[in-house]
Amino acid sequence: MLTIFREHAIKISIAIVVFFAGTMFTGLVFLGGEGNSTPDPRQMANASVAMIGGIPVYRQIYQSQYASLVQQFKSSNPEAVIIDPVILEYLKLNAFQRSVDFSLLLEGAKQKGLKVSRQDKKFALVGAMNAYDVSKESELKALLGGNTGYRNFMTYLSNQIMAQKMDEAIRASVSVTDRDVENLFLKVKVRHILIVPRIPTQDVRREGALAQKEALNKANDVAQLLREGQAFSTLAAKYSDDTKTKDSGGDLGWVSNSQLIPSFGKVAFELGKGEVSQPVQTPVGYHIIQVQDIKEQSKPKDFNAEGARQALKTEWDKKALQRFFIQVSQNQKTDILDKDVEAVQMTSLGKIKEAMGAYTSLSSQFPSNPVPDYLIAKLYMQDKKNKLAKPYLLKSEAKAELTPDQPFPFVYMALAEVYRAQKSPVRTRRALDKAIKEASGDIMILEAIETTLKTFGETSRRRKVSRQIKALRAANKVAAEAVVETEPFELSSTK
Repeated sequence: MLTIFREHAIKISIAIVVFFAGTMFTGLVFLGGEGNSTPDPRQMANASVAMIGGIPVYRQIYQSQYASLVQQFKSSNPEAVIIDPVILEYLKLNAFQRSVDFSLLLEGAKQKGLKVSRQDKKFALVGAMNAYDVSKESELKALLGGNTGYRNFMTYLSNQIMAQKMDEAIRASVSVTDRDVENLFLKVKVRHILIVPRIPTQDVRREGALAQKEALNKANDVAQLLREGQAFSTLAAKYSDDTKTKDSGGDLGWVSNSQLIPSFGKVAFELGKGEVSQPVQTPVGYHIIQVQDIKEQSKPKDFNAEGARQALKTEWDKKALQRFFIQVSQNQKTDILDKDVEAVQMTSLGKIKEAMGAYTSLSSQFPSNPVPDYLIAKLYMQDKKNKLAKPYLLKSEAKAELTPDQPFPFVYMALAEVYRAQKSPVRTRRALDKAIKEASGDIMILEAIETTLKTFGETSRRRKVSRQIKALRAANKVAAEAVVETEPFELSSTK
């Protein structure tokens, strides 16, 4: 299913896959992002789906992110009525990654000493009251179930604001100068010596500053040896912690400014040919940089300097956030406390045995739900182990048939694939017919079935499904036109 995750990463809307588009938590300060993803205000307990060292990843944030992503997917795929569980697992993975980043931002805000002002709370509270359609604070408090619920809710709001402030602080720390824009048309041949701080896995915060100081002292010592005339390549081989380049004298080759960590790039592109820098700190460690050569590239005639500046700022903002997340979470053990989250995370890491264990636990926890067994089967099918997948698909089918009001065509599509591999044409067609029946009103799934039928050489069934899709689209068009025709009357009647 890791392969399937990658396939869906291409198919799913860019708005869902890309996290850092615009402001990070747009919509979340007002509880919920898009659509009907506003969380239940009575569920503000600090239950966690995971712990990163001592940093909790809050269940409420995870659920809110997941609801928002599902809504985005539905908005981007209006023809989808039933969402494939594999896609939902991919959205869960994205929601978990976002939630982790939120928790790290919140931790960073606390370490930085950022505060939430009364004005911040007042502004967020007004937004929350609008979201819950109440006009008075007392009404919101009643909705929250009294004083305890209200206090939990305000903590939730404050955390949202704190994370937003940290996100904004990181972005504000990134600046793009005119020189940076000009450097887009330069390339430098550069090499470096990297000294990485040796931070212990225990007492990270207490020992981190000492490790940084020791690394800087070592980098200064190496820089002094260079000034005394020792060869750069010799010192790189002896002292550099960059295992990929140390044996080649620290050579990074020809690079452009946009390829480098901004703090590294700013120094490298200020140096002249043959010059060596003092130790430069990046989130990786301390670098001693030497520029060996410089070459210029011509600007295109339609070059837009301001557009280039904005593009560079966006790219560097992304890198700054990514470096921040690495910096805060490095040497921290991640403990996943939720089986659902564990399953998708283990799948994404390629730890299939652990993922299956988590899905098995979910199957026991929710014995009438067909999804966990289906997902176990999909993991087996990914490895071409159809014989092992089949019993789980049959279990999933049996559970799905207990709830006929909740169509589950995916299990029949998977069974058709297994039966075809076993050269059982009668069972293959029977499974396909069940899939078509279950997906009768869902264009997105019918198109997937149509593709499968084409692959299987089922021409007559494919034509039937194609006609079904056309009929559904025609009906949807008529319904949409009817709505458009009524809109002027509805708008005028509300004035």
